[in-house]
Amino acid sequence: MENGSLDDHLRRHGPGQQPLTWEIRFRIAKDLGSGLLYLHGGCTECVLHRDIKPANVLLDSRLRAKLSDFGLARVVGHDDRSQSLISGSEGYLAHEVLETGKSTKHSDVFSFGVVALQIVSGKPAYVINNSTQRRHIVEWAWGLYGEGHVQAVVDPKLHGVFVEEQVRLLVQVALHCTHPDPSLRPPMKDVMDALNVRPGLPPLPLQYPIRRSSQAELLPSLSRILEQSQQAVVSSLQQQPVPSGVVPPAQDQIGSFDQPVTSVLRAQAAASRLYCTV
Repeated sequence: MENGSLDDHLRRHGPGQQPLTWEIRFRIAKDLGSGLLYLHGGCTECVLHRDIKPANVLLDSRLRAKLSDFGLARVVGHDDRSQSLISGSEGYLAHEVLETGKSTKHSDVFSFGVVALQIVSGKPAYVINNSTQRRHIVEWAWGLYGEGHVQAVVDPKLHGVFVEEQVRLLVQVALHCTHPDPSLRPPMKDVMDALNVRPGLPPLPLQYPIRRSSQAELLPSLSRILEQSQQAVVSSLQQQPVPSGVVPPAQDQIGSFDQPVTSVLRAQAAASRLYCTV
């Protein structure tokens, strides 16, 4: 596309390249929201994009945004569910996708919220603060919002030239979209109503909501997966013909088959710690 991707403009701003103005940024957020609204509700079947990020938002000659790259997209019924392997990009995946592998409209809305915060701030999905601590952009922005410092979220490359009411509106909408509880994320119709200054979203908590039940919900499923994995390996070994001169191992001698599975699941659990505590 003529003007590359949103990622090119937000993260790879080079010499001689003018940063996107606030007017253009706000319009890009609305263009992206309109596109996602169409995918979720404007077709006969619901389309889940599953990989919404700045690199997949292209800008035409008029700097109008077009959502692209449907390689991971899935067509599902309007019951909202698509069960599959984990798909998407780090930083844009909602915690429930990491935990269950299921993508829904809610997880697409989460990704939209992350991109909206990037449009405002110009920052990547993970922010490095003054203490070199790596924080997700949602946690970082929610902290500033709760302290009453919404303007501190704004990209410094704008040099203070922005519409404060629109900044506050877009940040609030983005935080609603990235709420840790997927059931509390607004559908894209409500998002677009809000961006068009039609009130309807509930008040936003000043502190980042902690989804305390996540680890408790996750651990039983991990145990079941590990148990099923070991049972499958044992069953497979028992069904194999035993060559002459080989003594088949007893079940309690087979060893720990859950180590590779445990490593993957631990990584998924670590990625979801942004949203839950023990």
